[in-house]
Amino acid sequence: MLPLSGAGMQLNQPQILASHNSFSGVYRNTVGARTGGAFIQGLRDDREVWLGKEPVADVTTHPAFRTAIESIAHLYDMQPDPAYQEPLCYPSPSNLDPVGPSFLIPRSQEDLVRRRQMVKV
Repeated sequence: MLPLSGAGMQLNQPQILASHNSFSGVYRNTVGARTGGAFIQGLRDDREVWLGKEPVADVTTHPAFRTAIESIAHLYDMQPDPAYQEPLCYPSPSNLDPVGPSFLIPRSQEDLVRRRQMVKV
């Protein structure tokens, strides 16, 4: 479990802390584009999340997280739509499967523009 106080933390602001035993593998083992439902289901696991001094049993239904999670899920559901596939996906360099530009390591100005376009959607 992560500590609930420390240097730089202010008591009047909500503290959101999360711990998950496979967090370090999230970026190493990325998968191609997925659905919003799969994204939400992936958040229902053994992760430990605290909001202030209170544990959060399910981030997908908690009022502090639900709206943001639903927004991200909606973006995942937009990826297969031909109107949005260009700004929301790019071919993975390892297997050419469509993946989100958030995983794109910018190596050029065009890569930075691509990531900006994703955020603007």
